[in-house]
Amino acid sequence: MELTGENPDPDGMAIRAELAGKIGRTSVPAIFVAGEFIGGCNDGGAGGLMPLSRSGDLDKFLEKCSPQVRKA
Repeated sequence: MELTGENPDPDGMAIRAELAGKIGRTSVPAIFVAGEFIGGCNDGGAGGLMPLSRSGDLDKFLEKCSPQVRKA
């Protein structure tokens, strides 16, 4: 979901405000896997997408997803 940029969601500002309440930050990307906040690209949550991918720990989060999501 794009909150900023060329085609932002019309509710982008409201979504960012909700993010602040849930995860304590409004910066994007805010990446969730199976409903769990894993962080941004490089930080936050469980460490962020790139660090989790490099360490191999991203797989344990993806295992929580349905088989259809894991294929995507």
